[in-house]
Amino acid sequence: MREASHRTKRINIEDSELSDVYRFLVSYFEENGNSPSYREIAVAIGLTHPTARQRVLLLKSMGYVCVRKKTARSISLIKPIIQV
Repeated sequence: MREASHRTKRINIEDSELSDVYRFLVSYFEENGNSPSYREIAVAIGLTHPTARQRVLLLKSMGYVCVRKKTARSISLIKPIIQV
């Protein structure tokens, strides 16, 4: 029996969608002083609501943001603002 080989894609902040989401978060925080909703992120970047949430969770797994569960507008930046 052959074993299935799983390839994992390396994800980095330079991926265009992640970079776009991160830049939007930074600019939103600078302009509004609070977190955008996933829907606002989706509309600004041109993603679906679930995809916007997934991208934010990827940024969380990479250590760029923190997200509190079951709380509206709960995204906060962790890492210093980077040039992307």
